[in-house]
Amino acid sequence: MRERPTPVQRSRWQAIGQAAGIGFGIAAALILPIVGGLVLDGRLGRAPLFTLIGVAVGLVAAGYQLVELTKAANRVPVDPVAVEAARRRRADEAEAQRRFLAQVEARAQADLDAGNRGPERAPRRDEE
Repeated sequence: MRERPTPVQRSRWQAIGQAAGIGFGIAAALILPIVGGLVLDGRLGRAPLFTLIGVAVGLVAAGYQLVELTKAANRVPVDPVAVEAARRRRADEAEAQRRFLAQVEARAQADLDAGNRGPERAPRRDEE
């Protein structure tokens, strides 16, 4: 039996669907007026006039679609459970890094206290 998607997965798919729909809307908003302008120019013999008008209308329509996309993105609710999980994960990673650095510092201090200056290095050519 197939598992049901989690709320986070569901919201991601909803956002992907909205973005894809608006993307196709942007493509149609650009292409249809330009093609219409080309057809009108061909039938009426007014070389680039209607094509340029179609480009302008397409750009305005695509800009409107982009504004709608940003509004839709701002309306997508944030899952508080996912936000809290991400905050905890970052805190755990920071704590693990702090512990690791403390261990490295303690080993280095222990080596200094024991008089161990680390592995001997080979002399450089100018020191020979």
